[in-house]
Amino acid sequence: YEYSASEDTFYYLNSPACYCDFQYHLDNEYGYNVKPQTINVDSEFTDACDQIEDEWLQSHTHEDEKKSLEAMYARLGGDNWRDKDGWMADSDHCEWFGITCEDGYVTRVDLGGNNLVGQFPVYTRPIGNNWHTSKYGIANLYKLEDLGLANNSLTGTIEYAPLYNLQELVEFYISRNNLTGEADAFVAPNLYEADFGNNTFTSMRRFEKYKYTVQDKLWWCDASNNNIRQDANDLLLHMPPKME
Repeated sequence: YEYSASEDTFYYLNSPACYCDFQYHLDNEYGYNVKPQTINVDSEFTDACDQIEDEWLQSHTHEDEKKSLEAMYARLGGDNWRDKDGWMADSDHCEWFGITCEDGYVTRVDLGGNNLVGQFPVYTRPIGNNWHTSKYGIANLYKLEDLGLANNSLTGTIEYAPLYNLQELVEFYISRNNLTGEADAFVAPNLYEADFGNNTFTSMRRFEKYKYTVQDKLWWCDASNNNIRQDANDLLLHMPPKME
């Protein structure tokens, strides 16, 4: 949480889905019901999976969605994209190339093979120090279901934690880029498919028993053709039951 003295209230900074997983794990493994008694909130959370999500999304607007796409365009060399039809024009962002929406909210980003160059756009972090007004990027597209950024020139490591807020994300395709660091199949709580192949990742996060949401959904994950050197037995110790 972050406390705002001027508004005398708390803002959620941690992932609501992560809190949900933590609550579920403690309840099912140890019979312990988590309650935020150490934080000055109006009431206890009886169901973190429902209540926190409502609070997290209550101020999100269509304009926030458009700003996130504009920030991605600016930071990923949009002027040099192979197809940028509609982008940055004074038009509905849902009509831009590669973007699909439902009720004004982005549900699909399909920009594979489109010459995107730069850091993976979890948050593009525009100039400014205010955390609440600088979180534009993929992680701010809360209704996103499918992300297709394969066959580009995305670089660096991925800041995964903010992506775990994407409750609707089921497909995550980032193969054939220049990404490094850790590959994490727990990128979103309801993920079905993930493709990390043909990058330069040097490690992969092991499957965790307490991540029950992902464990219940994930059935396909490709991390081939990277630089990962880890014990497969350890990585797959808690492999999701539906994985093929």
